[in-house]
Parts: sequence; structure tokens; C-alpha cells
Amino acid sequence: MNSSGPNMTAHVSNEEEMPIFSLKDSLKKLAHEWMAFNVKALRKEGLKMAQFNLLKFLYPEKLGDLSTIAEIMDISRPSVSGKINTLEKEGFVTRKRDHVDRRKVSIIPTGKSTDLINRAENAWKFAIDKLFMAVPEYNIDILHGTILDPVKELRVKTERMEV
Repeated sequence: MNSSGPNMTAHVSNEEEMPIFSLKDSLKKLAHEWMAFNVKALRKEGLKMAQFNLLKFLYPEKLGDLSTIAEIMDISRPSVSGKINTLEKEGFVTRKRDHVDRRKVSIIPTGKSTDLINRAENAWKFAIDKLFMAVPEYNIDILHGTILDPVKELRVKTERMEV
């Protein structure tokens, strides 16, 4: 390599790059550990991650019929139906026929799914609280703005399908 040419691997000093890479690594590790925790906890419940994600999707929205769920989640109706069958068999959801249109069947989360989701959310809150316990509140405010603002922007772009 010619020493007089441009440096294509511009290097930033360790002092400048360390904090952001350290934070990124920590967040990646947290996400990985959280995923592993969820997988283990779900196995005890007899669920797979995809089924749990479907439950979380159903939980706040209570969206209803299989076609709507499949369309919004962008997966096939038979795939949704199979997951719902398993969730129903395990007592996490029930089906309710529409009184007007008997072809429509609403999928309704049960108390068992609500309990599971609440326990998962509480475990997540505990992990986050423990992670940030030693961080001064003013730093939390800075992190809040630097992390959540881009997340909100990404959500808006995703809703507009600009991503």
C-alpha cells in the first residue's frame, strides 16, 4: 500500500470509540440474554417464541379473526391458524364465532395469556431497572432521548412503509 495515498481505514482513537461501542455491545448482550431468558421461560409454558409473539400481538389489540391477524402480521392464514390451534389447546386463547357472520371467528386471549404476558413484562422491567440502577437520572434522560427518539422515527417510517 502506498503510504502517500488516502487512508481508507481512518482510525478513531480508542477513547473516542469505546463508549459507544461498549454501549452497543452491552445492548446487544442484553437483547441476547433477554431472548435466551424468554425461550427458557416459554419452554416451561410449552410455547415457542413465535407463539408468544402472536400472543403479545393479540394481547393489547384483541384483533379478532384469523384473516386480519395473518394480514397484519404478514404471514399465511394456515400458519396463523396452526399457531392459534396450539395456543387454544394450551388454554392461551379461545375462539368465539361472530353472531352476525358465522364464518368470522374472533381469537380472544385468556387470563392465562394475560398472566404470562404480565409476568414477562414484569421480568423485563426488573431487568431494565437492575441494569440502569447505578446510572444517574440525568444520564437516563439523555439515553431516553437518544434511544427513543430514533425508535419513534423508525416506527413512523415503518408505518409509512418508507423503510
